[in-house]
Amino acid sequence: MLAFILPLVLMSDSCKKEPISICGITNPQENLQWLKSDLLNILSADIYKLNFNGEEFIIISDKDLVYDGVAIVYDCKGQKLCEDGGYNPGGNPCNLSDPKKFWDAYNGKRILLFKLRD
Repeated sequence: MLAFILPLVLMSDSCKKEPISICGITNPQENLQWLKSDLLNILSADIYKLNFNGEEFIIISDKDLVYDGVAIVYDCKGQKLCEDGGYNPGGNPCNLSDPKKFWDAYNGKRILLFKLRD
């Protein structure tokens, strides 16, 4: 009997997910006040993190959910740095050192933190 139960216990421990963490904070949707506040006004979005050039960024994106969606990039303090997409693609403000490399990294290395759905 023990031979049957022990593997199940070990498998259940290996399936536990690590808590979501970015900017040194776990569960950012609850513990980063600026993010929590921003999310109150959003019905559906995917929230990603990206490590780029030694910094962490939070990206709130509805690009895959709605026509002409937008991805907005924030630093850990909640400062909006860049937008991509929307009604004016390419014409949105972008305060990143190399936006093209950033978006290339985003497309290949972003990590989904969580999905927000209405």
